[in-house]
Amino acid sequence: MTYSQISANIQNKKRPLFIQPFNLFFLYYDLHVMIYFEGHSEYESIEAMIVLNDEEPLIRGIITRHDQTQIDYINNKPLFDKMKNEVYLTREVYFTPIEFIYNCRHKEYYLELKFTSIKGEAIDFILYTVGKSSSRYGGLVNPGGHSRHECLPVMWRDRSTLASPRSRIIIDGKAYSIPVKINVPPFFKGLKAYYSEGFSLGVLTTADVSAELITLEQFAGNGWCFRKGDCVIEYHIIPQPGDFIMIENNSISKEIIKCQISDMKINIKEITMMDTRTQDKKISIKFAPALPDLMLMDDQEQFSSKFSISINDHRHLLDGVVTIIRRYPKIIINLIPKNPKWVAERVIKTEISHQEQIYHLKSAMLNTSKSI
Repeated sequence: MTYSQISANIQNKKRPLFIQPFNLFFLYYDLHVMIYFEGHSEYESIEAMIVLNDEEPLIRGIITRHDQTQIDYINNKPLFDKMKNEVYLTREVYFTPIEFIYNCRHKEYYLELKFTSIKGEAIDFILYTVGKSSSRYGGLVNPGGHSRHECLPVMWRDRSTLASPRSRIIIDGKAYSIPVKINVPPFFKGLKAYYSEGFSLGVLTTADVSAELITLEQFAGNGWCFRKGDCVIEYHIIPQPGDFIMIENNSISKEIIKCQISDMKINIKEITMMDTRTQDKKISIKFAPALPDLMLMDDQEQFSSKFSISINDHRHLLDGVVTIIRRYPKIIINLIPKNPKWVAERVIKTEISHQEQIYHLKSAMLNTSKSI
């Protein structure tokens, strides 16, 4: 089946919908800061991801509760709208002004954030570093239990360092204790608080969303357009040499899906999400063998594939398997991470059903003690 035949079948509505089944996004931040603290009845940490620019910095603040659920506070309205409506569909996300002070001219960097929580609490986040960040302390980040019921985060920090004892967390005028991470008296004391430069964040999130295919004459068989709630998402097909095509979508990140054509089927070999600001930072998921064309699977057909996740030039950071079974009218997909060990508890189960030009996708994090 050639690209021209695929295109003709799309235009003539002779083939079913093409579905990319994973809710994936990626952003690259200039800075990431985080402070753990003790003594608060509800919260255990506050962090922020920051994009520096000539205007107001783009800031995404996150408060983590003791039960590991999280609340997002974003100071940029376009990013807030996309995160709320396209990415974190089941998460608490709020738009709020955030005061930002940053001084990196001296050996000890200083950064302060001030904002008001949804409960009306005055948050004052003050971080001093013990020194400049270093690639020696960068690498893949273990998220611990944070958002374990919501998503699979893949995070890479280019350079990092700890916070000094001058750092503070103040909530409604009360300062909370920050634990010590490393103490080598009298030479060094670093807190359980982090300052990182160059922070890549890729996330596979849960979702519960319906999408309707919209027919647009200008596509002329060269893609699809879906309406998801208030959002319109366009996928464009770009021909490639041989049996391959690229399917692209520009949203909060640029999505590039590398597919191989076999008969009438469009099989997914790789999904890449690229940061639209930097144009060179990205997360990629590769599948071997390629994932099947979901809507053309036979009833009771089963499929298994290995996957690996890379960020930028850092290959095979996470790996695991994907299992798929068609149980009409549903398609059931389990993304099962294996390595490193901390990802094993973040299995994502996705169920897809469809009726004519509408499909429904619902995904959830599984309790891995139960059968999948």
